[in-house]
Amino acid sequence: MVNELKRYIDKIYPQLVEYRRYFHTYPELGTLEFKTSEFIQEKLKEWSIPYTKVYKTGMVAYIEGEKDYGDKPKVIGIRADMDALPIEEGNEVIYRSQHPGLMHACGHDGHMAILLGLAQLIKENKRNFAGKVVFIFQPDEESLGGAKPMIEEYDFSDVDLFFGFHLDNLYPTGIIGIKSGYFSGNTDDLEITITGKGGHAAYPHLAIDPVVAAASLIQDLQIVVSRFIDPFEPVVLTFGKISGGSKHNIIPPEVELLGTLRTMSDEVRAKSLEKIRNICQGTSIASGVHIDIKHTPGYPSIYNNPQLSSEVYEYLKDIFGKEKVVEANLGLGGEDFAYFCKISPALYYIIGSAFANKERVFPHHHPRFDIDEESLRIGLYSISSILFHYLK
Repeated sequence: MVNELKRYIDKIYPQLVEYRRYFHTYPELGTLEFKTSEFIQEKLKEWSIPYTKVYKTGMVAYIEGEKDYGDKPKVIGIRADMDALPIEEGNEVIYRSQHPGLMHACGHDGHMAILLGLAQLIKENKRNFAGKVVFIFQPDEESLGGAKPMIEEYDFSDVDLFFGFHLDNLYPTGIIGIKSGYFSGNTDDLEITITGKGGHAAYPHLAIDPVVAAASLIQDLQIVVSRFIDPFEPVVLTFGKISGGSKHNIIPPEVELLGTLRTMSDEVRAKSLEKIRNICQGTSIASGVHIDIKHTPGYPSIYNNPQLSSEVYEYLKDIFGKEKVVEANLGLGGEDFAYFCKISPALYYIIGSAFANKERVFPHHHPRFDIDEESLRIGLYSISSILFHYLK
């Protein structure tokens, strides 16, 4: 079956590139992926693959295998995200974004191409497997998150295993990265409002300065990371925006801080939030300001099932070679595939997509981000191999 997969993937590889370039040329933001969704639906109809529209622009399609199986065959779900980013593209390529201010700068165009190619492949080979494959085209991963509302609208309870993947320019094309256990970060947004008493800069004793309190608070909150949490536990606390004031000689009445807390485990997340509140309370007492904290929980952490991760890791080493399948690095980026991990055992893995020419390699969310399209072939080969391994 492995050789059959290789031959079929080589045959449809030009179509994978075509799909990816269409998506890249016409990017759309989360929940606004109307043309993207139409393109995918047209292909599913062309291949006579049944599907259901779920959560605005999302779709769930499925194919059942025709091979006899004595016991209950497995149901496997594979997810690809669909949305682009509000970034003006800096690449001069024939598939450059035609939508000003929007681009696929995170590889979602490639994810959709791989999943479409997988649907095409599975449809043509359904006689060779038992069970059911569920294809999840998910909108809005980059913003509010489409995974949770899709799960709320569609019943995924019969899915035994979930798989997701991400093209990644931190890894060379040809490399597959797998990490057991926690793999992404809990994402928590913090909005801290420090309210003092405005006044003249020359008479600070007649005011209550929120700027000084904010400066002190930003420094003190780093103690959460460096002193309250086990050094072997990944934690990041970053403030990306400070707002307040209007002129050099005016003490403003208020300063606002916008930040993000990234953790792995729920225990560390809870402890970090508790310490943040305690330090804010201390700063309030010491400085005389009032501090209000608005905490908005984001995505939970991806948790890769250890047994599933180990099985796939060993299996793909046999397929690709030991040097091509590596242990992926932990990351604290947010990823809402984590919600699928809470339904059934799941694995989210990395597909290397960096060009051999280092001058063409840029990080995700960069205006010049692009992928080596050979990674599409490797991505489809990896996920199809995994499927046929479990749907014998």
